[in-house]
Amino acid sequence: MRTLAVPLSGMLAVLTCIAGCASWAARASSAHLYNSDPNFIWNRVHRILHARVLQSGQEYGSDNLDPPLWSETRYLVTGESHRQALEVLDEFLTQQAERLITDPLQRAIFQHDLWEVFDWSDGPTLENGTQADRLALQSRLARIIQRVALSKAEIEKLPDNFQAAAEANPHDLWELPVDLLKPGGPWVCIYPRGGGGSHAFNRDDPDANL
Repeated sequence: MRTLAVPLSGMLAVLTCIAGCASWAARASSAHLYNSDPNFIWNRVHRILHARVLQSGQEYGSDNLDPPLWSETRYLVTGESHRQALEVLDEFLTQQAERLITDPLQRAIFQHDLWEVFDWSDGPTLENGTQADRLALQSRLARIIQRVALSKAEIEKLPDNFQAAAEANPHDLWELPVDLLKPGGPWVCIYPRGGGGSHAFNRDDPDANL
């Protein structure tokens, strides 16, 4: 599995704003997500990576947090969609289009969307596309992901979407504790020996078992 070398600031930006991605994207179509001009390069990158078109012409996927990509998907790694994806990503890089948007939240969401496609394309269960075709896509995505990464100062100014949601709708957080991400709070993240998923552990809970 390839490792994507991105500054820690970029990773934190992605994690910080994930909670706000879905609601923001749902308010705009893929044609006008980052700018009112549907041909704006950021819109076109999002559209080629996250939107799919049925034979009827109906578009779907652009308003979801996750792209419509699965292990058996041929889209983006074979055929015309692969060629078009490389073309628009090359255009973004050549134009240094990362300079066109300075809003930290939009840049963080854009980075999150590209990172998801990168992870999918490097998945061990992906059935289609040659290694060379996947690498061609991944190398372009990685360069753009690095270019739109936020500085530490920008990350610190991003809105706390989790806390805002907790205050606005305390009963709609899937039973997550409102102080889960509070600095210095009782919750810590632990990783089981030998790998596997991480778990939230409350150090103030007398019944907790490490």
